[in-house]
Amino acid sequence: MFNLCIYQGNKGRAVRAGIVPALLRMLTDSRGAAMVDKALTILSVLSSNAEAKAAIVKVSTIPVLIDLLRTGQPRGKENTVAILLSLFLEKKERL
Repeated sequence: MFNLCIYQGNKGRAVRAGIVPALLRMLTDSRGAAMVDKALTILSVLSSNAEAKAAIVKVSTIPVLIDLLRTGQPRGKENTVAILLSLFLEKKERL
């Protein structure tokens, strides 16, 4: 999924196919940090797309991201900050 989502043209397609709710489930699944890190990496790549940003906010991912900032692994925290920054910059541009 990561490699497919790197291409800008696929980001919107992935969002419309339902990737964001699936990634949110991966973030909240207690099976291990490896899946969380992978989900955060993909969300970080997607967060450069306006459609993905809207989907991330819509499915209430922000509280999960905030929690991961407190409890996550260093690499996951880095991706979490990148996602939140991207969301913030989008909001700031609209003001």
